[in-house]
Formats: sequence, C-alpha cells, structure tokens
Amino acid sequence: MASIVPSPVVTVVMSQAVGKMMVTAQVDVKLDTVHPCVKVSNITEQCVQGFYGPSCTKCGRCKNSDACDIHNGTCLGGCESGYLKPTCLQECQHGTYGEDCLQVCGACSTGVTCNHTSGVCETGCLPYHQEPYCKVCHDSWFGTNCTKKCKCNNITEVCDKANGNCRSGCLAGKRGSGCQDVCKDGLFGTDCSKHCKCRNRTEICDKVTGNCRSGCPAGIRGSGCQEECADYTYGFHCSGVCSCLNQCEVCEKVTGECQTGYHTTTAEKSTASLLKNENSGHKTDVRFIVVCCLMVVLGVYSAATTTLVFRLKQKVAKTNAELEKQYVSLEVRGDASVYDVIAGPHTYCNDVQPDDSDYENTTRHIMKRDEHSL
Repeated sequence: MASIVPSPVVTVVMSQAVGKMMVTAQVDVKLDTVHPCVKVSNITEQCVQGFYGPSCTKCGRCKNSDACDIHNGTCLGGCESGYLKPTCLQECQHGTYGEDCLQVCGACSTGVTCNHTSGVCETGCLPYHQEPYCKVCHDSWFGTNCTKKCKCNNITEVCDKANGNCRSGCLAGKRGSGCQDVCKDGLFGTDCSKHCKCRNRTEICDKVTGNCRSGCPAGIRGSGCQEECADYTYGFHCSGVCSCLNQCEVCEKVTGECQTGYHTTTAEKSTASLLKNENSGHKTDVRFIVVCCLMVVLGVYSAATTTLVFRLKQKVAKTNAELEKQYVSLEVRGDASVYDVIAGPHTYCNDVQPDDSDYENTTRHIMKRDEHSL
C-alpha cells in the first residue's frame, strides 16, 4: 500500500485598505496540483493612519501632523496652535488663541475676535492699542496704533494712553493735547508758559530754554532772560554797578538811577565776573546791604555821641565861668552878691576858714545865704 504524502500549505497575511478601513486576513494556500485549496482566516479590520474609532473618524489638528490614537483620537504630541486638547478637533473659544488656547485676544475693532491661530486682529484695533495683536500701548506711547510718544514734563510719568495728556504738564517747548505741538513763537518752557524777553524784540527765542542769540534786555539776566539783575547792578548783562547817595538804596535795574541821587560807574570785567555766579552774587548782595546798614547805624551813633559830648563841655564851661565870676567879685566891695553875703548882717560864724581856699569860702557863703533866704 502506497503511503499518502500530505500536500504542502503556504500561509500569507494580506492587508488591503478599503476606504478608511484596513482589512487584514490570514490566507492559507494548500499546494495541490490536482485539487488546490485556499483558506482565509483571522480577518481583522482597523482604521488607516489619520483616522480613529469604530467609524474611522478623521484625526484632529495634531502637532507636526502626527497621527492620533486609532482608538480615541487623542493627539499624543499635542495640538497645532489654535486648537483644544485632547483630540485637537475644536478651535479656541471666543477671545483666545495660540497653543493650547492660552493666549487672550487683544482689543480688536468692531468687537470681533482675533484669529484663533495667530491672534491677529484682522479688522484693526480699538484706540490706544497696537496692531497686529491690539495689545495696550507700551508705557510712554499712546494714540491710534500706539504711534505717538509721550512728552511729559516728568520723564518718568506714564501719559494717558488714549490722548497722551500728562499730569505733570508738557515737556519744555511742547503744548497741546498729548504735548505734541511746539510752542508758538515768543513762548517757551513747560507748557509754553513763559514769554521770550530777547534784547532784539523780533528774535524768536529757543522754545525749550528761552535763550536769545541777541542776549537779554537791560535789567534782565539768566537762562531765558527771566531774572532781574542782582541788587546794586543794572543794565545789559547786569554789568553796571550803581552807587546811590543812600548806600542802602537799591538802584533802578534798567538805568541804574537812584531816588536819593547817585553816582554811577560802569563795572569793570572783574566786577561783572564776580556777579556772574548767581549764588555768589546773591551772597554778595546780602553782605553789602548789611555793611551799608551798619555804617549808617555807626554814623548816627557817632553823631549823637559827638553832640552829647559837645553839650556837656558847654555846660561845664558855663558853670566854671559863673564860679570864676563870683570868686573875682570877693576881691572888690560893691554890688557883688557874694560880698553882700560875707559882709551882711547875716554873716555866720566860722564861714571863713583860714585854711580853705577863696573858692571854697565863697561857695560856702553862697550856700549859707541861699539857706537863710529860704
């Protein structure tokens, strides 16, 4: 009896995409030249790459175009900008944008939201917001699209981002809403509040400092020609030095005239240089005034003292003259009152003392007579 040799079998696994599905099956092929046989088994179905779930739903916007999980559609590497996790199928909600929708849209015009992917406001921005993202202006900038720079007097101040107004006022030389306009001719300084005072009246001074190329008019000095000359100086550049008859009087600052009369001289360069420094000039003025007043006081005191001494000397001289006259009258008998006292009926004992001088005896008799007459 001849033995039966089994026919060889070849197993092949075949996959075929059918629409969104991938069909996989095991195919067993029995090699028999007389009666070939094909057996198909282990048939499975799954979604092709880029699809997931039982109905093979298309994956969301996975980052870097990665495939999602074939079972639940999760993008394991995250989402592209502008889409929500985990499936990356839903766009960012209103008012947000960017990766994982963590960024907030700016102030887009007409109330629309920004692009959910880039954050750009495609319709423009509200005032004092900067394109393209319509964020609030950075400090020191204001206006439409934040194109204007703040110009506050206090350089550290943040101006109003809508109109540029400053609490500290405008920078020197600027004026108007937002401090964007330059001062009008003839004005300068903070808020253009000061008037030019140039020696040449037709000159337009520097609108920031007020300085004049022609210099200041007579009687005026300093930056912007805003200060009067120091006391006791006058004229152009305050170079004249005035000396009034009343040394405490301050002369007129333009012409140098004094109400009490004056003698005026032109200051030498050395005098002008002493007055050039503002602070030292003021100190010199104070010291000079004090010295003047002290000299006046000393003069009055000296005059009063001299007058008093003179009057005292006159009184002493007059007294001595009277005593001398009375003493001389003792030597001649006649109508002299002193002699009458000594020779009269009321002569007192011991009035004349041999050891006393004639002047002392005379004085004693006069005193006795006066007492008796009382």
